[in-house]
Amino acid sequence: MTYTDVKTACYSCHRNDDEHKGLLGQACHQCHNPNGWRIWDFDHNKRTKFKLGGKHKELHCYDCHKTVVIDMKNKLSACSDCHSADDVHNGQFGRDCARCHTTKTFENAKL
Repeated sequence: MTYTDVKTACYSCHRNDDEHKGLLGQACHQCHNPNGWRIWDFDHNKRTKFKLGGKHKELHCYDCHKTVVIDMKNKLSACSDCHSADDVHNGQFGRDCARCHTTKTFENAKL
């Protein structure tokens, strides 16, 4: 069997095999290795603008990625992008929660 005019993007043939159901985008090579699908290498801290520290280290990808990732440069970068409903200050101190809080816990504010 000869494969002519076949697209080279993994997703073009493996769309139905995508266990992520498209949520993590179509650039499979950004995480997976073609030498072995279970060999994946994605360092969130190096490859996105959002470092996973504190409680964020414990999260699964889908805890944050609830909609399809279009661009690997994640648009979620401020605490309020995910936690606006949790903000007891109602935004009055801006979006830089790290001035007073850490990602380990929001219970003890740094003053």
